[in-house]
This record gives sequence, structure tokens and C-alpha cells, in this order.
Amino acid sequence: MKCNDLVKEYDSLIKSIAHKFYGVPFEDLYQVGFIGLMKAKKNYQVNDQCSFSSYAYKYIFGEMYYLVLSLNSFKVSKNTIKIKKLIDQTRDKLIQVYGREVTDQEIIKVLKIDYDDYLMASLLNNNALSLDYESDEESNFYNYLKDNSSIDKEALMMLKEGLEKLDDKSKNIIVKRYFYDYSQQEIAAMYGMSQTSVSRCEKKLINQLNQYIA
Repeated sequence: MKCNDLVKEYDSLIKSIAHKFYGVPFEDLYQVGFIGLMKAKKNYQVNDQCSFSSYAYKYIFGEMYYLVLSLNSFKVSKNTIKIKKLIDQTRDKLIQVYGREVTDQEIIKVLKIDYDDYLMASLLNNNALSLDYESDEESNFYNYLKDNSSIDKEALMMLKEGLEKLDDKSKNIIVKRYFYDYSQQEIAAMYGMSQTSVSRCEKKLINQLNQYIA
């Protein structure tokens, strides 16, 4: 199929996906959607397990999603991060059960999530994970310090003052690790670090906090 014919046939698909995003001019979304369509055409094999339209949807959605993320038009929600982790865990389990690679639809069926939510989470990479919600978490953390009456107020105040002396990245690592229960591996993925580096950084930061609040 010629390029012009392909664009005409899938023009409505590109436009419908573009309307799912906000904060970026429609024309820009349409243009990267066209790029996604061309990539899908190049990579699609007739014997693939899905139709071309389903195959192209993922490429078009992905190009638009990366554009929006690159422009910092919206923050990646914590719920999307959670879905990403569930997708990875579910994929690993299904591969063990079936002894083969699994399809998107098989994962979606198990998790019972919307296809667009699945795509938004599954397309996240380490760079996208680091664009997220530090300021929101920091705000929630300080509300926790303020409102939690079961913890010694003087100790909390000293901890807060200690955290204020850390740089933003270090502060967010501590908040994620000890108040939001992120694993070292999850934090490593967010910041493009190795788990060993996160462990060393964590120990260093704890020592610094101990000095601040001693």
C-alpha cells in the first residue's frame, strides 16, 4: 500500500488517538502519529498475532506519548508507575506458566485494565520514570510529618530539618525508600542507577541524616 493511501486509511485512527492527549498542539501530535504509523508499516509482519490496525495503534500512541513526556506536559502518576510494576510482574509470571513470550492482551486480561492505561504504563522507560511526581510526594511527606500525632514531634522536626539540608535527588530517594516503600531496585530504575549505587547512596544519606539530627 502506498504511503498516501495508508495515511488516508488510518487518518481517523491517528486523530482519535491524538484527542486522548492534552497540553500539546494537535498538529504536533498528528505529525508524530504519522511517524508512528510509518514505523508500524515498516515493522509489521503479516503473520503477526494481531491485525495491522491494532499493531499500528501501539506505535502511534507511543510516539505521541513520548512527545508529551518530552515536553513535560504532564506528570507520570503514581498509579501509572504501579501499573508498570504490575505489568512487568505479570509478564514474568505468565512467561513461567506458558513457557513463551506473552501478548499484550493476555496481560491486560489478567490485570483487567484499560488498553490505553496498559500502553501508557508499558511504554514507560527509565527517563520517563524520572520525570514524575517528586514535588507531590514531597508535599505529601511533609503533610505526614505535620499530621501524624503518633510520632514524637521533636524527632519529626529534626528529621525534616535534616532532609531540608539534602539536595533534591537525595531527599527524594529517602522519602521514596522510607515513607513510600519503594525498593532499591525501583528507585534505581527511576534514576538510571544500579541497585548497588542506590544502596551506597542510601547508606551515605542515612549517615548524613544521623549527623544532622544527632
